[in-house]
Amino acid sequence: VEALSALKRAGKTVVLISNSGKRAEPNERRLKKLGFEEASWDHFVSSGEVAWRAFRDMAASGALRGGTKCLLISRDGDRSAIDGLPLALTDNSDDAELVLISASEGDRYDLDHYRALLGPAAARQVPCFCTNPDRIMLTAVGPRFGAGELADLYESLG
Repeated sequence: VEALSALKRAGKTVVLISNSGKRAEPNERRLKKLGFEEASWDHFVSSGEVAWRAFRDMAASGALRGGTKCLLISRDGDRSAIDGLPLALTDNSDDAELVLISASEGDRYDLDHYRALLGPAAARQVPCFCTNPDRIMLTAVGPRFGAGELADLYESLG
């Protein structure tokens, strides 16, 4: 906290970079809750934000069809990875046309749950994007598998 504030006072441009699968704004909110001052950085770039912008640009160019059925793997119902995009959410990988893995709930579900969920889409070779490569995440119940591990699982299934 102090280091970022000192950099800003010194007139430096501060860019925070994260491999979080969430977009920039939810990450910035989290930092504020942790005690960071909003004005202590100029830009926040997350892998989730980069992916969201890429999907937005693909939709604008016609490379991503509006209404594409997306199976979103996220945490705690977080939809920030797709909010504002012309995607139709589906909970069923049998009809998914795109799989987006932005997080894991490895503290709630085991890999067999995800194997069953992702298997049908992987068997059909549905494109899958992972916006957070972490293979391990820290949870209240200890270390658990992260989104990167789910991406590896998806690749192994199809």
